[in-house]
Amino acid sequence: MREAPHEVNKEREEPRYNNRLIIGLGGIGSTIVNNIISQIKLYGDIPENVEFMIVDTDPVNLAKCDQVSEKHKIQILPHENQVKLMNPWLDPRLIPPRGANGCGNRRIFGSAVYNTYGSQIIDAANAICREMSQKTGKEGFAVILISALGGGTGSSFIVRSAIDIRNMIEDNFHVKPFMIGLGILPLKREGNIYLANAYGALKELHFLMQQKEEKVVAGMNYLNPFHMFLLAGREIRGQDGSFEVIEGIKHFLIDLGFIPSKREKGEGKWLDFADIHERTLGNEDKFSTLGYYEYRFPKEKLLAYFKIKEEIPRMYQKLAEMKGELGLIQGEIREKEEEAEMLNKRIGDLNNKIFEYETGGGILSSFIKISKEKVNEWKITLENARRDLEKAKEILNDLLSKIERKEENIRNIEKKIRETEAKKETLHDELNNPPLFDHLHQVNLKDEEIKFLEERKEMLGEWNFKRVMEELNREDEYLSFSHEQLTNVEFVYKPLVNYIHTRGRDINPKVMQILTDKESYGLVRKDPDGNPTYADDRVEYIIGVLSTAPENIIPAQYHQEQIKKSLEIYAKDAPIPYHVPPAKTWRYNFAFYTLMIGLKIWPPAQGLKPRLKELGWIKDIYEQRNHEEVAENCCLFYGKWEAFTALTGIPYKLGNDRRNVRLVTEYWKDYRIITDEALWDQVPLMVATAKVPVDEITRSFDIIINEIESFEIAQSGKAIDSVIRKLKSINDSLSEKNRILNYMQWIIEINMEFDNTMRILRRKEPLLEKNKIEGVRLIIDEIRFDINTTIVNQKKKIEEMLGDEIPKKLNEVQLLYDELPDTEKSWTIQKKLQEMGRLSKEFNAIKIDFLRDIERIENPLETLNEKLMEMNKLLGSHKEGEPEETSRITGGRDIYTWREE
Repeated sequence: MREAPHEVNKEREEPRYNNRLIIGLGGIGSTIVNNIISQIKLYGDIPENVEFMIVDTDPVNLAKCDQVSEKHKIQILPHENQVKLMNPWLDPRLIPPRGANGCGNRRIFGSAVYNTYGSQIIDAANAICREMSQKTGKEGFAVILISALGGGTGSSFIVRSAIDIRNMIEDNFHVKPFMIGLGILPLKREGNIYLANAYGALKELHFLMQQKEEKVVAGMNYLNPFHMFLLAGREIRGQDGSFEVIEGIKHFLIDLGFIPSKREKGEGKWLDFADIHERTLGNEDKFSTLGYYEYRFPKEKLLAYFKIKEEIPRMYQKLAEMKGELGLIQGEIREKEEEAEMLNKRIGDLNNKIFEYETGGGILSSFIKISKEKVNEWKITLENARRDLEKAKEILNDLLSKIERKEENIRNIEKKIRETEAKKETLHDELNNPPLFDHLHQVNLKDEEIKFLEERKEMLGEWNFKRVMEELNREDEYLSFSHEQLTNVEFVYKPLVNYIHTRGRDINPKVMQILTDKESYGLVRKDPDGNPTYADDRVEYIIGVLSTAPENIIPAQYHQEQIKKSLEIYAKDAPIPYHVPPAKTWRYNFAFYTLMIGLKIWPPAQGLKPRLKELGWIKDIYEQRNHEEVAENCCLFYGKWEAFTALTGIPYKLGNDRRNVRLVTEYWKDYRIITDEALWDQVPLMVATAKVPVDEITRSFDIIINEIESFEIAQSGKAIDSVIRKLKSINDSLSEKNRILNYMQWIIEINMEFDNTMRILRRKEPLLEKNKIEGVRLIIDEIRFDINTTIVNQKKKIEEMLGDEIPKKLNEVQLLYDELPDTEKSWTIQKKLQEMGRLSKEFNAIKIDFLRDIERIENPLETLNEKLMEMNKLLGSHKEGEPEETSRITGGRDIYTWREE
């Protein structure tokens, strides 16, 4: 294994990975990318060598991602007829029903959609890369693909697009990009389709990651595209940890330099992208994860709270001003209403006078000339009054509209005040009693502390985390949750998945005893405390990274060597923790990240649960599904039959799409997520496990034999009493049959596990150390000796004893009492003879069942014998010229029967 450098200079940044493209696939992937952009903008502008792109089949979710440039939102709207035309192999039953969003949570349909529209994604990525390359003048690229693994769009697109984007960059820019994948696992309580999809996606990703040699089919290179694939789980200690996961991911990617931002310059040892690349070499075939622990002072919330407190009085002042303006308008309205009423009265009076004069006649006829002049004057006055009334009405209408708008504004500001006051209370609660998270600890502030800081809010921009805690007289708390926690294994080790390193407690104690038997086998060492240690339990690398402002670090309390020792518990290599100074806006945080490279997510041995708990949840659901249902959860190779044959060796049938679909589905259904090295690592435990039931069967037979051999007939007059006691004891001992049959069932399960494992190992070279091979071979020899000799002889002896010796002794007792004179056959003796007869019949019935059932162990044992013999061959146990052993049980004449070649 290459020596990892401990001292790294920031100036060594890899120029060939200068341009960074971050792609969110599907709903969750797009949302995370959107949040990352928001976080970077807190630091300042996005650097010119960083671009973001999101892809989804759901237009609603794309619209919510408001931080992503519209031209970098790739919306795939699958048209059913077009998808059918491009994918004639697609069973119509696997097409989502009308109205379903995007790919309808069906990965196989996602595969068909990608076959149809995938070029849009690659073309968009190509255009972005060209644009970045022109801006930076460099053609090196790092690409980060982020997706949930439980849906239909992201989980299917990430498998396919990783290959295509890598190939596109190599073809168009003639450089090899650094590719990182990040997959989000579903909650345990999510629907079965999400859990099964995640398992299907992990199978295909793992398959791709095992492709260590270039394999070009139809112009596509299927070499593993990923340098590192990170897993994160949304379930943390049984709770929904989505918030923590998103927080951890975005800060991890930014603080550790995966996504550059405008940052402070640091001195000394700290992480850069070159270190990430160097650590992944040789571990590209394994999944990785990230750990995250953050101690946070809520500066942003506190400043927001202060701002709201200042804003609310201004809002009330504005409300009072608006209400005053409303009152003035209402006064104007009253004046205009009075004016209009007066004009209406004047108009009425004038209309009456004009009417009287114009309809007068008789007495007024002599004054007609005067009356006409007066009427004309009144008419002019009437017309003026009408104009004034219309003008007053217009003004009045304007005032009414104005007051309506003013009242609406008042209602809006009253609503805003209520919302702001509610927000103030929420912030106050979050400052007083912040939510409890497993990965995130926020400082809680009392009201008097909030008031104290409010009086000094101008200083918060100059202070840092350590200084503000000193001002609050909480230095001890700061030291405890920052520096002291870094030497606490539980806090240093905070993976964003449910991953268990150790396995000793889960192993059968008898198996453990065999493994740790140093004198006999030497398969597992013990640490100084007597606990078993497994090299393969530890991940390859854990890189610890402290992210905080330099002034937050107390040198005398920052014990790097202790942190290193804590990390070394879980890793084969854990370099001295790096330090990454974050941007100035992030000086009130004390975060510790762990990049865990080279996880062994599979079960460590037969019968044990996977180290990655999420793998167990999703596997259980996946394996409950039938062939048709499993097809929904698969994506890779559908419609790509040539590539399937080239990479798996399974021949496809030209023109028979239905058969080819079945072949691909069956392949994925049977695929196991485990590496060759891990399979060989499991061999010692598998063989040791096989020894336990065989040992227990021989022990049970010994109990029966010892019980029968101790059957002696007393020469005294109490012979019948001893026979009755012994018959009861023998009948009870034959109940050992049930234990033997239970061990037989265990052997059947062990045989199945041997089948599954050796099916893969048959074409592999042994990857075990020489001393382990010798220890395993020794156990195999002992097991096969017991199967071929010990158990065979024990069975034969028991059959003889049950068939001949015991009946003979019972007959002797019966004859002994038959010869007694009638005068000596008391009522008590007669009752005892009846009891002996009853027990004899019971013995005969139990014996028949025992001998019949015990024959059932022969086939499982013979099968195990064959498996162990084959395992011996796989381990290279025979040297050239040595005879080859057969697997037939010999009836105990010899340990093995040999056949000369």
